[in-house]
Amino acid sequence: ISGFVNLFIIGFAYQAFSGLIAHPIATPRTRLATFVLLIVGIITSIIGQLLWPHRAAWSVTIIGDSIELLAVTAFAIQLVSAFFKGKTTLQPFLGFIFIATGFMVLQSLGALLLNTKTLAAESPMEIVYYVSIYQPPLRNIQFHGTALLMIIGVAHRLLPNFYDIPRASNRTTWLALAICTSSVIVEGVFFIMMRLTENPRFGAAIMLAWIGLLIGVLMIVGRWRVWRTMRDRNGRADRMQKFVRASIIWLGAAWILLVILPLWSRFVANTYFSHAFYGAGRQAFVFGFVSMMIFAFSIKVVPTLNGIVPTRLRSLGDVFWMANIGCALHVMLQVAGDVWPVAFRLLPIAGALEAAAIVSWAAHLWWCMREGKRSSSRSVPEASTRNVKLRIVTG
Repeated sequence: ISGFVNLFIIGFAYQAFSGLIAHPIATPRTRLATFVLLIVGIITSIIGQLLWPHRAAWSVTIIGDSIELLAVTAFAIQLVSAFFKGKTTLQPFLGFIFIATGFMVLQSLGALLLNTKTLAAESPMEIVYYVSIYQPPLRNIQFHGTALLMIIGVAHRLLPNFYDIPRASNRTTWLALAICTSSVIVEGVFFIMMRLTENPRFGAAIMLAWIGLLIGVLMIVGRWRVWRTMRDRNGRADRMQKFVRASIIWLGAAWILLVILPLWSRFVANTYFSHAFYGAGRQAFVFGFVSMMIFAFSIKVVPTLNGIVPTRLRSLGDVFWMANIGCALHVMLQVAGDVWPVAFRLLPIAGALEAAAIVSWAAHLWWCMREGKRSSSRSVPEASTRNVKLRIVTG
């Protein structure tokens, strides 16, 4: 999450959110400093955890997590400060963005606190104890609080600018934000209460929170009518729309897997909690929904910001199909693992397809950025680039 989603969110925010709030978010040097801090923090934390059970693991990991928390907090302060300096009216999509950023800070703090406990544990059972209680709600904050709310907020603001699709009213969007935010809080708090008290009745509140999240998201996404071909103001369909549509489908699949998890665990896996089935739902959400939406916005925004018309580029069908086939295979194999353990041995095939999709996507974006620099060096007026940016972020 920190190495992929957070970096993408912060990088996208520095470029696009400045136009949305009518004020630059930090100076170029400050942005670079935040980027370096986040990279150093992530790498240091990874190294520290790999050192376990060496005694240095705790110190190195906590240093890395602290640096990461500092970077994320700095970004949050920069974002809020830019908003007040821009004197922009608080709109519901900004509410999604600000609350998602708050959850980003909370998840970084939560990861720091959890690692202080797990890396100091004196036995494997103690590690399992802390992880079983606190890691699921931490992941929910990362996935639902940060990733989901940020994507919904940005998509609500920008997709109706890219395509001729309706946008939910401000009143509906504020209500959706309240439902989603309260649902994220409820699912986290009541999961911890359920584990600490061993009272399964708290699970009912978690189920209600999941349903609340679904309702809140549908209040926004339902207006887009993704089952139809999405066309721009000139009646053209582009390569972004298939990724957006696939992302929404995967979000629905993730929610279905999440809701039927208790039934599957009890009647199929014959266990209190199926980790394989739970992991399948996580995979559908993280790679299916989050990554697909990241693909969608990046292949629209990055070429445009570099002076390249996206409709003139290749369709990225290879990325689309490798990503979706890989994710589908990954999800199905994890689900099958409860009744057919051999399925787990085939997971590297799914992982290879997903990795190939990411590499192909990254190579394409790299080409777009290099081509944009070459075009600029061939006397492309700087003002034209600024106009392109303005059209993207303000519509």
